Amino acid sequence: FRSEIPIPVQVLTAEDCPSRWSGLPSASSLSGRCIEFNVPDGSQPGCVLNIKVSEGEVAIPLPEYCAAGDRLCMMQRADGSWRLARKTVKFSFRLPRRPAGEQLRFRVADGSQIVFAVPEHLEPGLMISLQRNADGGPWAYNRSYKLPAFVPEPWQPDWSTGQYQCILQLLKDKGY
Repeated sequence: FRSEIPIPVQVLTAEDCPSRWSGLPSASSLSGRCIEFNVPDGSQPGCVLNIKVSEGEVAIPLPEYCAAGDRLCMMQRADGSWRLARKTVKFSFRLPRRPAGEQLRFRVADGSQIVFAVPEHLEPGLMISLQRNADGGPWAYNRSYKLPAFVPEPWQPDWSTGQYQCILQLLKDKGY
């Protein structure tokens, strides 16, 4: 005995979504305005956070890479829209060839800026790792390390094992 059970189908269109989510994210530059907060307990990716701002309230979906307890930065773009990012606590870069004392400036994903003075004792090409605590304290030097030398070698299969050995044995068995 087999019976057909109809499955209800509802076709959704762009008109069914809130207008602020129907287009692509804005590519507008950041205005410098930033609101920091911790993701409330029980929040899951995709849920909508309602954040109070001076103009009222901003409803913004929690990105998939965020979880309860994470420290987030909500940055306002020049066009008035908002961008959400996890507070950056680690940052690494390759030290360029610059004179000692010169200040390097970097903008990280959460919108904050890092100013790093080139030290005398570090050689160009080293990877520099900086970090700060999740509360957004000052950036501090963590470590530096040299990247391994890059030696381009063309890929060559290992003819003595695996599928090549099986094919070779098959050919030998056939008398070739």
